[in-house]
Amino acid sequence: MTVVLDNDPGDRAALYLWTGSAWVKGRSNAQGLFLLSEPRERNPLKVTRLYAAAGVAPHGDTQRWTYTVPAGKKAILEYCQTLMFRDGAPATAGRTEARLDYTPSGGSLTRICQINSYGAAVGDRDTLAVSPALLLLTGDVLAGYSNDLSTGGTYLIMVGATLTEFDA
Repeated sequence: MTVVLDNDPGDRAALYLWTGSAWVKGRSNAQGLFLLSEPRERNPLKVTRLYAAAGVAPHGDTQRWTYTVPAGKKAILEYCQTLMFRDGAPATAGRTEARLDYTPSGGSLTRICQINSYGAAVGDRDTLAVSPALLLLTGDVLAGYSNDLSTGGTYLIMVGATLTEFDA
């Protein structure tokens, strides 16, 4: 992406962002983030995907949910969170993981929100919450996963995401 300053003397604060197919007008906020000058979401729909369960026994890599951007739509990933809380002590602690994977249509998988833990004490907790503001296009996939390679014991596991889906 390319960001260039507007040459319009009447609006020196404007910035333009090249999306690969069009110029989008916006402004920079105090933190330097690019903000759209006008809303781009048409027929917006909030979409939430969430897996949350307590007392989850050890398990291999397990897909907990998936979301695919429908035909004729785009989506913005606004927020994702992973959480693991040890609620039952294991005989032997193993690596545990909660994560969110992103696979663009025709592209390669990328981990965008992931935590790993080796905690054995009841009450051990790991969490990660991010606001990636990631634009997803038709056919792009998000998926929530977890695994626990411990011997015995249990976890409370949460993997979630919030998106705004809109007309492309």
